[in-house]
Amino acid sequence: LSGYLVVQTIVRDISERKKNEKFLRESEFRFRSFFNTNPEGILLLDFQGRILDANKAFLRNSGYSLPECRMTSFKAFVPEIDQGKIIQALLNLRSGISQQEPLQSSYRAKDGRIVPVSFRGWLVVDEESKPIYLGVFIKDLTTEKALIADKNALEKQVIRAQKSEAIGTLAGG
Repeated sequence: LSGYLVVQTIVRDISERKKNEKFLRESEFRFRSFFNTNPEGILLLDFQGRILDANKAFLRNSGYSLPECRMTSFKAFVPEIDQGKIIQALLNLRSGISQQEPLQSSYRAKDGRIVPVSFRGWLVVDEESKPIYLGVFIKDLTTEKALIADKNALEKQVIRAQKSEAIGTLAGG
């Protein structure tokens, strides 16, 4: 046997693994596409309220960068007056109590302005239904609040005009 070369080969079919890797890449792409193109802000929080991830809409609206947000408690963004109700909502979500209505609140943008928002959260679970983190949709209500204020101002103008018209009619009659 001194003149023979012994070669031993092991062949494994990795086509299934390659197929699974491709599926995972496509799944990650779909998630990232949904996450980053969603017009509403989205935050992913751990159970201590620290931000794990934030989508582009939240970052754009808030003025913060992802590194500034990541692993920062949501409390750094939410005015103190609103923190209690946000904490209670997060505790309810963590306990599996679903949120029926969006929670009206606000957050502080990087430039210091207070942004009125509605929060809607959900519990994110793994394949075995174990809670892994919290997801939060954040809808900016700035435009809606401005429209409501404009509507109220116009209604007051109409009422004043109607009063003036009524007074003019009485004075003319």
